[in-house]
Amino acid sequence: MAEIKKQQKSLGDLLINAGIITNENLNAALFEQKRTGAPIGKILVRMGFVSESEVLNALQGMLAVVFEVSGELFAVEVIYTREILNYKRITPVPSMPAYVLGMITLRDSVVPVLSLGARFFNRREMFTEDTKILVVESNGEPVGLIADNVRSVRNFNSADIDRQAGAKNSAAQKYSAGIIKDNNELITLLNTDEITSPDGPRDQ
Repeated sequence: MAEIKKQQKSLGDLLINAGIITNENLNAALFEQKRTGAPIGKILVRMGFVSESEVLNALQGMLAVVFEVSGELFAVEVIYTREILNYKRITPVPSMPAYVLGMITLRDSVVPVLSLGARFFNRREMFTEDTKILVVESNGEPVGLIADNVRSVRNFNSADIDRQAGAKNSAAQKYSAGIIKDNNELITLLNTDEITSPDGPRDQ
């Protein structure tokens, strides 16, 4: 029973994070579930909060943070994203590669911050009010990635994700986990475990 409730809560969280339902919608459905015992997905559909296809996409697809670097779109799966921060001061660390901007302190932990702009586009960072730091999990450790801006947190249908396709940007190939096709846009899905690798194309 506990595992079923956990799965139902996860479905609700997926739909909320994708912007498909609200917390109020989920609470109403959970209240109805206590009365009827029906699956949460069916209740949400019956109450008109979602369509069956939206429930299927949430279960079969992938939730990801979509962000922009130098005019190109990238994504990191939500399951590997710890949090999204407004830009904060980064403390430089001597004798590091150009793409390692330095460190930030986050709840008593020291987190390295990487510049995807430097790594993929060989550019210097220009911080604005839209700049974000995505704290992601890389090989079990937190790492900050600089994004020019965060577009959205989206749920993508599995049919829109090509895990075999290479990145649009040749320098990002090593770190790509595939391509997401979103209408007329192509989004490079990043492999967060590879992103800290020191032997990328820009570093040779």
